[in-house]
Amino acid sequence: IVLTRPELLSGVSALIDVGTGAGFPGLLLALWRPAIQVTLMDALRKRLDFLQAVADELALYIWGISFGFVPMMISTQLSAFLQMENEQKRTYIGIAAMMVSNTLFDWLFIVQMDLGMLGLGLASSLSNLVFVFVLLSRYFSGKTSMHFSLKLIAWKQLGKVIYIGLPGAITTFCLSVKWTLYNYLLTNYGGDGALGAYAAFSSLGAFFFAITAGIGTTTRLLASVDVSERDRT
Repeated sequence: IVLTRPELLSGVSALIDVGTGAGFPGLLLALWRPAIQVTLMDALRKRLDFLQAVADELALYIWGISFGFVPMMISTQLSAFLQMENEQKRTYIGIAAMMVSNTLFDWLFIVQMDLGMLGLGLASSLSNLVFVFVLLSRYFSGKTSMHFSLKLIAWKQLGKVIYIGLPGAITTFCLSVKWTLYNYLLTNYGGDGALGAYAAFSSLGAFFFAITAGIGTTTRLLASVDVSERDRT
C-alpha cells in the first residue's frame, strides 16, 4: 500500500517492520526511502542474522555499482543515436565487449582479489564503462552525422534533463538491487547449480527481451519518420 501511496510516509522519520521474515517490505522501504530509519523485527534470530548479512553485502554491491550508473545512462542514449543512423552493429560489438569484460572483471575482483559483492558491483561498473567507450569510438571516427560539442551544451536545461531521465535511473537501480538479492539467495541457499540454472534462464529471457526491444526501436523509428514527413508537409 505504501509503495502505491507514498503520501502515507509524509513526515515519517522511523518505522518498525514487525515479523519481517525475509525482509519484506521493510528492506524495500529502507532502500526506497533511505531518509527513514527502518527497524526489522522478527522472532527468529537466524532470520535477523540473514537480513544483516544481506544488508551488509547489498551496501558493498551498491557502492561498487554506483560508479556505473552514469556510463549506463550515457550508453542508453548513444545506442539510441546509433540505431537512428542504422549503426546497430556497433551496439552489438559493445554488448559483446561488455559481456567479455564483465566476466574478466568478475574473475579478477571476485576470484583473484576476493572482493565479494563489492567486486561484483565494480565489475559491472567497469564493464558499462567499456560499453560506453566502444559506442563513443564510432563518434570519434567522424563518420556519423551526429556530433557532440561541449560548447553547445544548454546547461540551463540540465535540471529538466535530469527530471526526465530520473524514472529510468530509478528503474535501473531497482533492477540492480533485485539481481543482487537473487544472486545472494541463490548462492547461499541454492548453490552453484541453482545459480547456473538461473543464469541459463536469464539468457533465454534476454533473447525474448531482444525481440521486444527490437519491436520498440522499430516503432520509435517509424514514428519519428512519420512525424518528420508531417512536418515537411
